[in-house]
Amino acid sequence: MLLAAFAVANAAPRTAAAEPDPRGGAGGAGRAAARGPDLEAAADELLDRLVARTAAGSTTTWPTITLEGDANGAPHPDPGIYRAKFSGKYAHRSISGGGGHNLLQEAPRAFAQAVADVDPY
Repeated sequence: MLLAAFAVANAAPRTAAAEPDPRGGAGGAGRAAARGPDLEAAADELLDRLVARTAAGSTTTWPTITLEGDANGAPHPDPGIYRAKFSGKYAHRSISGGGGHNLLQEAPRAFAQAVADVDPY
């Protein structure tokens, strides 16, 4: 969930009129100049801001099924920790069989079943 927020926040192209880049400069201008530890520090700062925004955000009222693959090598909290972010009907499924970050391709049946199951919620 957090990684998706990080990817979405960085997906939009930046222009000189966009909000200042946390790595310095306007838009994406500071990206080319940021290297090594400076880039890591900027990334950590951006991630900290995204975590804070996500934690402070409102709950999701849509029916939701969250999925976690057993081969997800990234550190992630217990699903019960973020359960409070969902006020609608909610379920969490741990998917076994080697799925990681791309369950659509790595566990297509489990992914499709979750989509089918959330529809009548």
